[in-house]
Amino acid sequence: MRHCNSNHSDPLFGEEAHDALQALGEERDPLRVATRLQASLERELARRCAELHELRLRSRARFSAEFPLFMTSPGLSRASSEAAANARAAHIFSELPRAWVSDATCGIGADAMALSRAGAKVLASDKDPFLAA
Repeated sequence: MRHCNSNHSDPLFGEEAHDALQALGEERDPLRVATRLQASLERELARRCAELHELRLRSRARFSAEFPLFMTSPGLSRASSEAAANARAAHIFSELPRAWVSDATCGIGADAMALSRAGAKVLASDKDPFLAA
């Protein structure tokens, strides 16, 4: 399953950025990250991909089950902890096991992902496209 949208107007959501980010793997050295990204992407997109890569690495410490693919630093800092999101999701799903849940201000999607893992059908949205990607 590809997590990119080649029809999106922002190249950060495109296949080229997706492939460059995938190729980085777990690389943590900022100089190596920058060098590898700048070799295949235009300067500004490489900078944005490096920032996103660093955020993805930071998010792994917070989300063990799965982590958001797109985020901003403020979005990551405001996201529910995995434990809190899982507890809320278990409660909601136990009370309304067949309901659709609309998370209209999902941010980077911590609660929406927990609800989905619990078995709920979720519609997640946010006005910031970098959070609800």
